[in-house]
Amino acid sequence: MKILKYLFLLAPVFFISSARAQVVTIIPATFTAEDEVTVRIDLTGTPVAASPQPYIWIWCETNSGGGNDGVTNGTWGNSSESAKMTRVGATGNVWEIKFIGTTMFNRTPGELKQFGFLIKCKDGSCQTTDQKWFKFDPLIFIEGEFRNFPAKVAQNDVITVYHNKSLSGDVNIQRMTQTSVSVTLFDQSNAPIQTVNGIAVRMEGALAAGSFVPENLVALPPGVTIKRVEYKFKGTGLNTSGASVPVETGVTSIDMLPLQ
Repeated sequence: MKILKYLFLLAPVFFISSARAQVVTIIPATFTAEDEVTVRIDLTGTPVAASPQPYIWIWCETNSGGGNDGVTNGTWGNSSESAKMTRVGATGNVWEIKFIGTTMFNRTPGELKQFGFLIKCKDGSCQTTDQKWFKFDPLIFIEGEFRNFPAKVAQNDVITVYHNKSLSGDVNIQRMTQTSVSVTLFDQSNAPIQTVNGIAVRMEGALAAGSFVPENLVALPPGVTIKRVEYKFKGTGLNTSGASVPVETGVTSIDMLPLQ
């Protein structure tokens, strides 16, 4: 019985939209915000069926009631190339795309509740009906003061770094207002390449987040690759007299995966 249950969880789940008989397959059947998800859809009979290259337009809903578009969307009139669907098989009109929730929506696992999507032409001149909602299973994890998503990254990936000041053991950091991220890049010999300050952060309560692509922060010399990055959050606090003073966290390091 346990084996049957396990196989069921790994099996794809099929959804049928009666309006246009769209068959949507989500693989695996259950997933967390840190799992790779495959969205597969049969576009036969939809306004996008004749398009030689469909694109996904995807969005999420968070546990706090908010939400945002996927980072791959681009603009409605000009979809990003990273939103391209891949045809399943040599012929036919079944298409798919793979993504990881935390990377796609630039959110922590605890924030993500569910996602929805539609398929469209690149210029937005045709689209399917909305497909929603597909829920993220809760992910049990121990929150730390610092986190980065995705957990494994290369120098050309979008990295989001997080700081939860409420988990710091330093009262000054607990009281700080995070305003920016400072990132230092290191080459393969562990020599510093450059430090970039002023990377903007977004706030949700005590949690601050900043995003960047390491290789886009500086003009790398020819032949130089990034081995690791170090980052820290900067902000302001108040001294005993009530005056504003600069405050910054300790430094956290992220190793880069080799470029393929």
